[in-house]
Amino acid sequence: ALVCRAAKIAAILCAGPILCCSEPGETVPTAVEGSQYWRLTGFRDAFHRELEALIPDRAVKIVKTEESCLRGAALAAFAEPMEAL
Repeated sequence: ALVCRAAKIAAILCAGPILCCSEPGETVPTAVEGSQYWRLTGFRDAFHRELEALIPDRAVKIVKTEESCLRGAALAAFAEPMEAL
């Protein structure tokens, strides 16, 4: 039950940007990093089931990445601060 719940939460978090940034029928590449997706028994299948239920009109292509969180954190650390609105 815990794996299914985690997969549902992950699918919801992925579905939002996919819906905002793509058109129906489009294949959307999605970068995935981490052992939860790649090694946790049952997670990957549950994630894809949940994602298909949330966005049935879009295809998702999973792209395996390495250290993308670390690179994103480094870019954020050196980025210029945003001005207050």
